[in-house]
Amino acid sequence: MNTPLTIDEASAALAKVVRPRSRWFPLSFGKSSGFEGKVVNGGFNINRAIDYRNSFLPILHGRFHPAPGGSTIEVKMIPHTSVIAFLALWYVLIGGALFQTVVEWRGGAELTSRDLIPLGMLAFVYLMCFFAFGFEARKATEFIQRVFEDDRPNKALQLPAR
Repeated sequence: MNTPLTIDEASAALAKVVRPRSRWFPLSFGKSSGFEGKVVNGGFNINRAIDYRNSFLPILHGRFHPAPGGSTIEVKMIPHTSVIAFLALWYVLIGGALFQTVVEWRGGAELTSRDLIPLGMLAFVYLMCFFAFGFEARKATEFIQRVFEDDRPNKALQLPAR
């Protein structure tokens, strides 16, 4: 993503709308700042501040790079590392059960509807991740674009609807 802002201006624009990350479950029931995390000159590590639970909430890791006429913002969105670890374990275990079913089927065993349960479990978890992460990633992308599209420093930023 490109912006007409310099690296320092882009960093300052983002820092204005990002609050420090809460160590505990947030108790704010009003409007939040939209995002929480850390913005440093040259990059950021932020996530949306939400009043509900979503294990697949993207964490945005970003870097600012100089570019002709402004700067380029490189953003990578990933789930929390504990979610990635849990999903890896889940897919290994359920994938192993599916592999065992395929081996038995290739060995001549009759395939029953019960044997397809691991396939359904893999598909369900994949779709759950796809939609839950995608929902939040879309909101984060819209927010980030609005922050860096506005090169007028005194204009109030409209926060995303929750």
